[in-house]
Amino acid sequence: MSHFTQAKTKISNREALVRALTRKGFRRDQIELHDTDIEITDYYGQRRKASIILRRNVLGIPSDMGFHKEEDGNYSLIFDDFKYGGKNYGKDWQQSLFQLANVETVKIEYASRGITYEESKDQNGNIILIADTDEEERDTIKLSI
Repeated sequence: MSHFTQAKTKISNREALVRALTRKGFRRDQIELHDTDIEITDYYGQRRKASIILRRNVLGIPSDMGFHKEEDGNYSLIFDDFKYGGKNYGKDWQQSLFQLANVETVKIEYASRGITYEESKDQNGNIILIADTDEEERDTIKLSI
């Protein structure tokens, strides 16, 4: 039966999460951003609250999806696990989103420190970030996506 489920994440950076959603194919104008939580609804009318929202018409399914900032500063994903599974928003999609958010968090941190980087993919599709941390060192981060 359809119902909202909440999945805790280690994502605390709002902009990194939004960038990850855009990398998953959503346009910025499809992602609702709110300063406070507002209601999202599942297929049966059950309500939860979230501040980053993808509406059902954007997702192409009968339930909204949202992200709620927890007291620890990390976001939780609120989703209808029954309805999302058949539309490719299941665990694999979620893991990929979370990993992309981690990539974007690192890129935001690099940018804030003035560190230049290159992003590429290896033959398996893993994202590789290579950063110039100083004149003599290059930092390489490889993330499986």
